[in-house]
Amino acid sequence: MNDCEFSVILESFTSAEGGDRDRFRTSLRTILGMLPDNAEVLVTDVYQSEELVTLLANEFPSVRRVSVVGLGYDDAKISAATAARGQFVLYLDGDCVPEPGWHEHLLAPLRSGEAVACGGYTRYEGGFLSAMMSVMDFGFFYPLTRRSLACYASNNCGFLRTTYLDVPVPDADLRCRCFYHAQCLLRRGTPVLLIPEARVLHEAQPFLRERSRQGYDSIAAAWADPALPEARWLKFGIFSLPLFYCMNVLNDWKRVCAGRKDLGLGPVQLLLALLLFPVYRLVEVLGMIRAFVGGSAKDGWGGFEFSGHPK
Repeated sequence: MNDCEFSVILESFTSAEGGDRDRFRTSLRTILGMLPDNAEVLVTDVYQSEELVTLLANEFPSVRRVSVVGLGYDDAKISAATAARGQFVLYLDGDCVPEPGWHEHLLAPLRSGEAVACGGYTRYEGGFLSAMMSVMDFGFFYPLTRRSLACYASNNCGFLRTTYLDVPVPDADLRCRCFYHAQCLLRRGTPVLLIPEARVLHEAQPFLRERSRQGYDSIAAAWADPALPEARWLKFGIFSLPLFYCMNVLNDWKRVCAGRKDLGLGPVQLLLALLLFPVYRLVEVLGMIRAFVGGSAKDGWGGFEFSGHPK
């Protein structure tokens, strides 16, 4: 008899990308310290890491390692869901540390049937600059109220397991496909519900790498999902860059105003953020150009990889 109600899936992909190994250990230890007996923890292993095997055996013997060698970020998570025993699956990344009660906040709407998919609130740890990066990468959370999401953070979310397997993350030329997946769920009539109380703190990311990656994803997301309104701009090719750039800056302005209290920004910091967003977003043009040029960018701009516009 399976007495496992829910499964927490922690990925090791970000750690292998260069994330802090101690952060991964802290995330795992925090999760294990808050879970009841009717839960399990799975860790995805995409590189068959001896270091990970040793860590789990010596410090976390109750954790189940799922070998997903060669799979990418999202595909590893999908495979882990098939191996999970719980009725519900909760996802956390190895560079994120959850706040107390994180799992209960995500589970409540799933247990009650209010939702079959829910997303918690993620922000970067740190001060003013981290708040700005939180808006640029996780701005879809603002305003921070209980509502349906157009995108969720795959580092902090939960699903009815059968729904996740029936409507899996669609294939696309993106490192992380949570936006595409959220759109599929929304159009299906089972949107992702934002749970503001389910909070995690994300490790700060290298600026150039993250901004370049986000620039690439702005274009690649429109290629992957032609139903997006901005996908119509792609007919202009590389000349559509100003449109994508302006869209992102306008979203930043709107979202930081909606979320400034949650981000702890005073009037002066808010004004400074409004002035800096257009400058920071210029860096993303590098990633946008790379998306249109195509080809392999392995080891470029910090060691991340994307493969460009499908030919």
